[in-house]
Amino acid sequence: MLKKIFVLFLIFLGICCYGGCARHSLPSDLPNLVSVTITVTQEGKPLADALVSLSPIDTNTKWSAIGRTDINGNTQMSTNGMYNGIVPGKYKVVILKEETEKPANPYEGAPDPKVDMDKYQEWYMKNESKIAAMQHHQAKVFTFVEEKYTSSETTPLEIEITSNIHQYNVDAGKIIKVKLKDHKK
Repeated sequence: MLKKIFVLFLIFLGICCYGGCARHSLPSDLPNLVSVTITVTQEGKPLADALVSLSPIDTNTKWSAIGRTDINGNTQMSTNGMYNGIVPGKYKVVILKEETEKPANPYEGAPDPKVDMDKYQEWYMKNESKIAAMQHHQAKVFTFVEEKYTSSETTPLEIEITSNIHQYNVDAGKIIKVKLKDHKK
């Protein structure tokens, strides 16, 4: 799961970087785009800072769309992450939201060794085992969206973009916070 999300993030980042350079030149085969806002909620509450991806159901099209929700759960979608708007058609909706919780700083509250080395050494000796244990903790990564919504193969969410509808609402299921398991080779 982490690997899949990391790959999607890299693709999104690459598209965004490339989009900054090529925003003025539209591909000649790009159909007319429709300005679309998608609002993402969970249990009726806005889902902020989520990555929303639209994957075309028609596998003959190359135009996908991506956006990131604001504090109100709204996102303006961009085709291929570069062009404002979306090509009309049917899409699977994929939603990702993760946060990394960094481990606590093992030296929090320690005296400054530059000010008083004796106090620092005394503090260190009292806290040595705690410091060693904390240094081995890795950052925890949490997902806030049920797994079925995080892949175009499993998401039940579909929308049809038309030229006369510009606002779509999707619900990303239950509000959750689940620690992702470490993926080691």
